[in-house]
Amino acid sequence: MPLLSYSRSYTPSAEDVGHVIRVKCKATKRAGGGVLTKTVDTGIVLPFPPMPPRRQMLANVNEERLTPRLRQIGVFRVLTYNILAEIYATRQMYPYCPIWALSWSFRRELLKRELQSYNADIICLQEVQGDHYKSFFAPMMEEWGYEGWYLKKSRESMGLEGKVDGCALFYKRSRFILKERYPVEFNDLANDFLTQVQSEYDLDYQGPSMAAREMFLSTLNKMRQRLQRDNVAQIAVLEVVPANNEVVARKSQSGPLICIANVHIFSNPKFPDVKMWQTNMLAKQLERVTLSRNLPTILCGDFNSEPSSAVYEFMTRNHVPLDHPDIQYPPTQLANIYASLDLEHNIGFASAYASVFGAEPEYTNYTGHWTGVADYVWYTPETLTPFAGLKVHPPEVLEAYSKTALPNCQFLSDHTSQVYAVDRVYGDLQPQFVAKDVLKALSQLDAVVGDVFNRLVHKVSQEKERVAAVDKRIQVCQAKVNALTARRTSNKPTTVFSTSKYPAPKQLPLPKTLFQDKPYADAPPLVPDADDDTHFLPAEPLPPAQRGQHMA
Repeated sequence: MPLLSYSRSYTPSAEDVGHVIRVKCKATKRAGGGVLTKTVDTGIVLPFPPMPPRRQMLANVNEERLTPRLRQIGVFRVLTYNILAEIYATRQMYPYCPIWALSWSFRRELLKRELQSYNADIICLQEVQGDHYKSFFAPMMEEWGYEGWYLKKSRESMGLEGKVDGCALFYKRSRFILKERYPVEFNDLANDFLTQVQSEYDLDYQGPSMAAREMFLSTLNKMRQRLQRDNVAQIAVLEVVPANNEVVARKSQSGPLICIANVHIFSNPKFPDVKMWQTNMLAKQLERVTLSRNLPTILCGDFNSEPSSAVYEFMTRNHVPLDHPDIQYPPTQLANIYASLDLEHNIGFASAYASVFGAEPEYTNYTGHWTGVADYVWYTPETLTPFAGLKVHPPEVLEAYSKTALPNCQFLSDHTSQVYAVDRVYGDLQPQFVAKDVLKALSQLDAVVGDVFNRLVHKVSQEKERVAAVDKRIQVCQAKVNALTARRTSNKPTTVFSTSKYPAPKQLPLPKTLFQDKPYADAPPLVPDADDDTHFLPAEPLPPAQRGQHMA
C-alpha cells in the first residue's frame, strides 16, 4: 500500500478514485513507555460530481434602448447568494441530499469554485456562519483582493462559539473604498419602535385606567416577541475608484459614491407582517443615508417574499395599502399599530432580474418542500442600469442534471445565486467621454433655451400689438365722448357724425325756447313744423279751460 501523506489532513485526488484510504495515527507516550496505534479505513473514494450546467450571462431584453454612453462607464458585477449555513444543512431538512454533500468541507469547495467563476466586484452573502467567516471567507477573500464586513445575527451562538449566521459584504479593493457603514439590527429597531408607540399612547390617553394600560402593555410585549427575530442588514457607502488611475484617485480626488445594502429578512411564512415591517424599517434607514445625496443604491438579499407579497409590492410601487392581507395577518393589535406607520418610501427601486429578463424567475429557492422566488437585487433605475444578468435554470434542467431538489452534490445551497453586470449612469468617465457628453448636453440645453426665448419674444410681440389696438380703441372712444360732451354744452348748431356709408351730415336748428321758465303744466304741446316734418316746434299755449280736455 503506497504512502500518500504524513500531514494531519489529506484531500483525495483523481488517482484515489475507486480506492479505500487508510488513516493511521500513532501516539507516543512522553515517558517512553510505548506507542499507541489506531487505524481507520474510509469508504471507497468517489469521483467528484460533474459540474452543474453552465448558466448563461444574457443581455438586457431592452439592450437596444440603452444609450451607447452607458456602455462606456463604470461597469461592475454584483452578486447576491444565500449560501446555506452549516447549522441549517441537516438531514432532517434535506433528506434527499447525501450526508457527505451537506458537509461544509465539501460545499465550501463548490462555493469557492463558483465565486471564482463569477469574479464579481461586489458580493453580498447571507447565512454566513461566524466561525466560517473567520476561518474560510476572510483569508480567502483577502487573498483574492477583497475587503469585507461581517455582521452576525443578534442572537447568541447555538451551543459553540461562532455557530450563528449573519450577512457578509465584500468589495474589490481595486474598485471601491469603504467610506461609511451602518449596521442594522431589527431587534433594536423593534425596541425603538415600540417605545415610541407607548409614548404616543401615554400622550393621547392622559391618565388611562390601570386595566387599560396593563392590557396595552401586554399587547406591546406580544408585539415585541413577534417583531424581534434577530435578523440584521448591512448598509455600506462605497467610493468608486476611477479605472486606470487607482493610486492617484486614492490620494488626490474623491470618486463618485454608491450605496450597497445586504439583508436577510425573516423566513417563517407565518409572519408576513414581520417581513413587511423589517423591509419598511430598512427602507427608512436607506432613505436617511441616500436621499439627501441622491446616491445610486443597490439592495441585495434574501427577502423570503414572493412577487405576490406585500414586500414585493412595497419595493416595486414605493408603498403598500394597509388593507393588504400580509399586513392584516394575523388579526391582532399589530394590524392596528400598522395604521400609525408610513408604509411608503421615496427611493424608487426596480428588480434587476425583471429588468434584464422581462419577468421574475420561476424560482430562486428550490427545495423538496417549497419552491419559489425569495432572493432579489433591487436597484435605483434613475442612476443605475443592469445590462446583463445570470439566467436561472428552468426546473427541468435541474431535474435532468441533479435528479433532486437543492441542495445536492452539484449545488451547494438551496438558493441560487444572482449575478448582474451593472452600469452607473454617472461614473468614472474618461476625459474624452466627459467632454463629448458635456458638449452634447450644452448643445441640447442651448437649443431648448433658444426655443423658449423665441416663444417668449413672439408672445411679447403679440401682447404689444394687442395693447396698441386697445389703446387705439380707447382714443376713438375718448374722441366720441369729447364730441358728445361738446354737443350738449354748445349753443351752436351741432353736427351729427357719420361714416362714409351714411349721407352727409345735416345742420339741425336748435329750438329757440324749450320750456324756458315754464312749469310742466304750462308746457305747450309739440306740433310739426311746416317747413320740416321731422322736427317739432312748440305751439301756442292752450287756454286753461281746454287744457284739461286736451290732457284727457
